[in-house]
Amino acid sequence: MTQKQIDAYLRLMDPQILEERTHQDKSGVYGIAQRLAGYQSNHIEGSSLTPEQTADLFLTGTREQDQTAVRVKDVEDLSGHFGMLNEALKTIRQPFTQDLIRQFHIVLKSGVWEDCINNRPAGEYKIRTNTVAGLAASPQEAVEAGMARLICECREILKPSLQDLAAFHARFETIHPFHDGNGRTGQIILFRQSLKHGMIPVTVRDSQKPAYYAGLKEYQKTGQVNGLPDVFRRAQDLFLVDSYGFAMPYNYSQDK
Repeated sequence: MTQKQIDAYLRLMDPQILEERTHQDKSGVYGIAQRLAGYQSNHIEGSSLTPEQTADLFLTGTREQDQTAVRVKDVEDLSGHFGMLNEALKTIRQPFTQDLIRQFHIVLKSGVWEDCINNRPAGEYKIRTNTVAGLAASPQEAVEAGMARLICECREILKPSLQDLAAFHARFETIHPFHDGNGRTGQIILFRQSLKHGMIPVTVRDSQKPAYYAGLKEYQKTGQVNGLPDVFRRAQDLFLVDSYGFAMPYNYSQDK
């Protein structure tokens, strides 16, 4: 694929995916993004749903092609993820704030029964220390200040690079501000910010999980993000291949 073709793709991507979301057109790049991000992000977190089940749940709200037993939580998590990506696209022109991140988490987790009965309020920061990639995350008393610094420093970078997004993502996941759902929330932020700043959207694949976790551990141990940008570039390459043929403008006014 030539750079000219990639540049043309990037010019179309932002307005097209937002327009398709507005019209709930699931046949183009919006549908590709929802199915890919929903399946890959949840699978990294241990979901048992297949790509086909993910597609059915996105397109029809049912599992038309496969009636095998699945965990209720996997379906609830996937439904919340669809909603969270919608929210990220709907708010893409809004300032990037802690309240916005909390709202993403509310959309993701409000419908998860297990969280409701275990008193894990959606959108609220954790009340006990948790772990990420096998290492301790920030203690609960450091979350509010850590998130405030992270968001402030992020907003000072007017044109972030992929390296900047990797540094933000590593710091967010190291803080691990919520009791659960940090990985999926962090992935949606990554998708939103890469799209917002004119990049190919980043959706880390389940097949990249070892390299992805290695990149997070590298940051937690050394403060460096040498490995994560390579993981994200590969994720961009894969998203480009999957979505390139669907990046074409459509005039919705002709349907009226």
